[in-house]
Amino acid sequence: MAKKASSTAGKATVSARIPVAVFGAGGRMGIKNMGMILHQNDMDLMGAIERPEHALFGQDAGAISGHNPMGVLLSDSLEQALRGAKVMVDFSSPKVTLSHLG
Repeated sequence: MAKKASSTAGKATVSARIPVAVFGAGGRMGIKNMGMILHQNDMDLMGAIERPEHALFGQDAGAISGHNPMGVLLSDSLEQALRGAKVMVDFSSPKVTLSHLG
């Protein structure tokens, strides 16, 4: 959902919300990244990927990152996590990253 352009010191600026997905969402850095994304006024957490055997799999991304539950669950569905996302933050393993690219 884009915001209106505004003029600041004679320069037009456009701000829009950035839809983000996090891979490796259940790890220490994944949780920190989700918390920081949820803290930003210009970002939306669209998806969170984690392997099914992870202890936090299926948990709410907002709740595990210190925010209110938001309905985004840690999932292993690449399609679901990327739906609507324009940015992917990957804190998984190199092997997993390469498997997503191929």
